[in-house]
Amino acid sequence: MLEIQNMIKDASTVATVIILGTSCLISLFAYFKSRKATKTTIRHQIEIEKLQKESLYYQQTSLLYQELASQKNHFDISRHHQKTLIEVSDELRKIVKELTSVAGKAYQKIYEHFDNYDPPRFQKHLRHNFHDITEVVKDIYDPALDSDHGMGIISRLQFLTRLDEDFEDHKPQAPQSYWHRLIARFKKCQEPSSYQEELYRLPNFYENVAILLDAFSTKQSMEMYSAIYPYIDEFLTLHANSRDQLEKLEKRLKKALEENGNEPFDLLAVPNLGFAFLRKQKDISKFLHLRPVAHYEPDNNYQHHCIPNIIYAGSVLRIVRYPNLWGQWQPGYGDNMRSYS
Repeated sequence: MLEIQNMIKDASTVATVIILGTSCLISLFAYFKSRKATKTTIRHQIEIEKLQKESLYYQQTSLLYQELASQKNHFDISRHHQKTLIEVSDELRKIVKELTSVAGKAYQKIYEHFDNYDPPRFQKHLRHNFHDITEVVKDIYDPALDSDHGMGIISRLQFLTRLDEDFEDHKPQAPQSYWHRLIARFKKCQEPSSYQEELYRLPNFYENVAILLDAFSTKQSMEMYSAIYPYIDEFLTLHANSRDQLEKLEKRLKKALEENGNEPFDLLAVPNLGFAFLRKQKDISKFLHLRPVAHYEPDNNYQHHCIPNIIYAGSVLRIVRYPNLWGQWQPGYGDNMRSYS
């Protein structure tokens, strides 16, 4: 019985040893398997990180190449439009040089022709009155010359051709009572609503225009207009001959802007270049529409408007003569930021 118990005890011990050995082997196997799996996982993570870095590098490189290609494309397009602008500017400069030269000569001849009508007793030559009027018109309309197109400017100046129609309505009246003086002061403090109103507020403008209108009889004014019209006509002839060229330049800029609609960037948003395009368009428009006659040649039907039309012609010729002064601030006539719709 004792032997059987010992045998059972020995068998139990052997089984325990076997179980413990097996557990150790299983643990060792699991440990090595886990370690191998960990190494594999780490290796995979390293490979994934490497692939991610390579992918990021390729993405950044691709974006860089795309950006460089885009910049090159923008540069090529900008250079193309810049070339167009330079060519248009060069051609316009030649046309403007001729127009300004003839405009200056025509203005000078009109200016000198006033000497033939100076009254016997005078404190100031009529040519000086004429010059002062055209000077102040140029200065008052200076902001429009900088910002408006030619059609807008010429429409604003049209009232000069009818100065004699409602001229008396703008005659300054000396207020007599305190309330009249107060109202006059209040009106003076109000901002003018148009260039025309601003012009009439200048004391010298009304005085100079009144002197010219009073200095000429109907016959003399018609005679004066007929005498100076050949000087104006010389400019009109050159202007008519230049019109086709100006229109071609205008269409060329317009076509460039239309083509830009299919390009990857807005040309007008490009600093300097976009502004230069718009400015050149406006300059061409001004020279297309700034003509020193409103509607007609000397005619008996317009005998009452001869002096106003001479003033209009002189003002336009004076403006055309000095395009380099468009948009320049003139002391005494406000600042160049004011504008009227």
